[in-house]
Amino acid sequence: MDIILLKSHISDSQGNYEAAKALLDLSLQLAVKIKYDEGSIKSKLQLGSYYIDNSNHEAALRMLEQALQISREIGDDYLKRNAVYRLGGYHSYIGKNAKGLELLLETSALLKKAGKDPNHFLLMGEIASCYRWSEDYDNAILYYEKAVSGAEKFNNLAALCSYLYNLGSLYSHKTESERAREYLSRAYDIAKKLNRTSMIGPIFKVQGDVSAMLGKTEQALRYYKKAVKINEAHHYTNNLYDTYSALARFNTKLGRYTDALVYALKSFELAKANNNREWLMNVSNDIVPIYEALGNPGQALRYHKLFKTYNDSIYNEKKTKRFAELQTAYEASRKDLKVAEQHAKISSQEREKEMQDLKLSNQKWFLALSIGGLLLLVVLLLFLVASFKKQKISYQKILRLNRSIAKQNTHIKEKNLQIKAQHNHLQQLYDAKDELLKIISHDLRSPTANFKMYVDLLRHHRETGNTNEIMELENDLDESALQFGNLPPRLLDWLFAQ
Repeated sequence: MDIILLKSHISDSQGNYEAAKALLDLSLQLAVKIKYDEGSIKSKLQLGSYYIDNSNHEAALRMLEQALQISREIGDDYLKRNAVYRLGGYHSYIGKNAKGLELLLETSALLKKAGKDPNHFLLMGEIASCYRWSEDYDNAILYYEKAVSGAEKFNNLAALCSYLYNLGSLYSHKTESERAREYLSRAYDIAKKLNRTSMIGPIFKVQGDVSAMLGKTEQALRYYKKAVKINEAHHYTNNLYDTYSALARFNTKLGRYTDALVYALKSFELAKANNNREWLMNVSNDIVPIYEALGNPGQALRYHKLFKTYNDSIYNEKKTKRFAELQTAYEASRKDLKVAEQHAKISSQEREKEMQDLKLSNQKWFLALSIGGLLLLVVLLLFLVASFKKQKISYQKILRLNRSIAKQNTHIKEKNLQIKAQHNHLQQLYDAKDELLKIISHDLRSPTANFKMYVDLLRHHRETGNTNEIMELENDLDESALQFGNLPPRLLDWLFAQ
């Protein structure tokens, strides 16, 4: 889409207007077909510019208004600002200053709402122009001064020159000569620097007006003649007509009727060559008092009749044009109404189809959700059954394990009782052993002590040579040894008896 628009712009810049128009139509058709609103707006805006360049104002107005309507419907602020600005500029261009001013002020408000600079110098310049042509000079000056500030900020000398010239012209209308001369002087310096002869001529003309206002006759004439020279050299028809007319009126005011007639007739020939009836009407009206002052009432009457003819023609044309505009507006409203009805019918059918599609889609979704829910329920039930079986098996295993543990606990308790009984029995055995050892120790200690005593006595009697005592001791020792030999069997008998 954007590529098609770019190709159209390239074709237009190369002078291939038919190809540019064909590409714009293709872009619009494609955007409408795929319901691409942004593409439709861009295409309509470029088509509007194309129709403006080709003086097809009705088609241009229709494209720009449709672009604005779509941008308002979709709520795209950027595209809406662009459409409002383009349509406002167009209304200003065709002389509908009130509508143009309304849309351009809305553009400024939209820029402010978007957090952007609402006082962009190009926008301020267009708003000022609307105020100027509506003869609201105070507001025109206010906005031109804003435009001047912006142009200075962005160093746009071409725009700055134009705004300074307009300010000088407006202050000239307000008879504030000093301010007018200040702005015109600045405008002239920039125009000379840029070599913009198309601006130098009008600047000289307005400087002539200011000098005339100040009563500086020769200075005014010099400025007017400089303007004539530049405009004649470069064939700036509009500027030349304005300067001729200004010279005619100024010389009339000075009483220089011959010079006034020369410039007035030049204005008339220029207006006639351009077939501009408004110019012809104005210059005819200027010529009437000149011929009267020169004593030529016949020519004065002739130009008065021409003035009336052109005035009536313009008036009738304005009435006819106004009637045509009203007729066009009526036809357009009827056409728009039919289109709206068709759109409403199509929209109703589309909505009905959309509702049916939505209903069918909802039914499909409901069926899919139902099947999905049923499958989910089945899976959930299977999961619950599996979980129940698993829990049941686990419970049975736990139950068996608990029983096994209970049996093991009972067995362990029995074993513990047996171990305890064995422990008690062993304790008794240990106690008996200790008692036996005590008895054995006691019973062994006495014979051992006796043996020691007998040995000591035998040693003593041997040393003394007492044989009888020794024999007696030997008999006692023999008896004690016999008793000691009988001691272990007796201890064992006692132990077994225990």
